[in-house]
Amino acid sequence: MDSQIHFALALALLPTLGLGLAALSLVLVARGRMSGRVGPVVASERASRFWLRSALTSTALAVAAVVVHWEDLPGVLALASLAVSTALFASSPLAQDADVGERGVRRGWSAREFAQLEEWRLTGEHLRWRLRGEWYACRVPVELQASVRARLQAACAERESPFRD
Repeated sequence: MDSQIHFALALALLPTLGLGLAALSLVLVARGRMSGRVGPVVASERASRFWLRSALTSTALAVAAVVVHWEDLPGVLALASLAVSTALFASSPLAQDADVGERGVRRGWSAREFAQLEEWRLTGEHLRWRLRGEWYACRVPVELQASVRARLQAACAERESPFRD
C-alpha cells in the first residue's frame, strides 16, 4: 500500500484514539464520583451485555484481521483505538444497571445519596426509590434489608413511602 495512504489512515485514526481516551477519562471520573455518593456496594443488578459483547468481539476480529494484514502504524492505531473503546465499553454503566450502597443508590448514570431521594420503600425483594418523579428499583437480598433499612431511616426516614406491596 502507498505511503500516502498509510499516512492518511494514521491521521484519520489519531482523532478517534484521542477522543476515545478523553471519553474513557470522563467515564472513569464519573464512576469515581458515583462511587463516592453510593459508597461500598451491598446489592446490585446488571443488565445483560450479550449482544453488545458479540458486536464488540466481531469488531475486534475485523480490526485484528486488518492489523495482521497491514503490520504498520495504521494497524497499530486501529488496534489501540479498539482497546480504548473496549475499555470504555467495559467501564460504562448501562441504563438498567443498579446498585445499592452503604450511602446511596445508583441507576445507570444517576447516583444519589439516600438523603437526596424523593421517596423510598423497601418491600419484598426490592428497594424502590423515586427521583425526578420516576420510580427505580434494585433487588436487595432479604438478609441485607435490615441494614439497608437502618441506613435509609437514618438518612431520610420521613420519605419512606406509605405504599406497601
